[in-house]
Amino acid sequence: MDVKNPFRSDSPRRAFDTVVGMYVDRHGDLFAKDGKENRRNNLGATFWKGYRGELCLVRKNTPLWVAYKAGEAVGRAEREEREVTGGC
Repeated sequence: MDVKNPFRSDSPRRAFDTVVGMYVDRHGDLFAKDGKENRRNNLGATFWKGYRGELCLVRKNTPLWVAYKAGEAVGRAEREEREVTGGC
C-alpha cells in the first residue's frame, strides 16, 4: 500500500507516519479486539472519519488533524489498490 504523506514539517510528518504504522500494525487505538473499527477514542474516531470520507470538524495543524489526514490517505491508497488489482 502506497500512502503519500502530505506534510512537509517534521513533527506532523512523523505523527502521520506513526498513525499509518498503527493502521498497518492493527493497533488497539484504531482496531477493536474483534478487528472492527475502534471509534471509542478521539484518535480512532477521527482516523476512521478520514478513512470513510466523513465530515470531521477538527482544527488544522493538530494531532487529530494529522490522524484525519492519515485516515484519508490510507483509505485513498486502499481504494486505488483495489482498482488496480480488480478488487482482490
